[in-house]
Amino acid sequence: MGGNPVNLTGASVQFRMVAFGTLTPLIVNSAAVVTDTLGGGVQYEWQSADTETAGVYDALFKVTFGDGTIETFINSENIRVHIVPTF
Repeated sequence: MGGNPVNLTGASVQFRMVAFGTLTPLIVNSAAVVTDTLGGGVQYEWQSADTETAGVYDALFKVTFGDGTIETFINSENIRVHIVPTF
């Protein structure tokens, strides 16, 4: 992503994913794990239901800070996720 790291002390993080070009419904809306509080590191553990349907999706991380402020990352564009069918 670049830029300065975001301090995630006291924050909760959600991973959100929708079908490409849409805003709803949320395909995934689950908690992510903060892996580096001061460095802004997060990780999402995929669940089997998250990848059941092949397609192109947009994803982002929604951070709720301890003071209630909400910010989404990536700010300039979404994370593009491609799920391919299994044969």
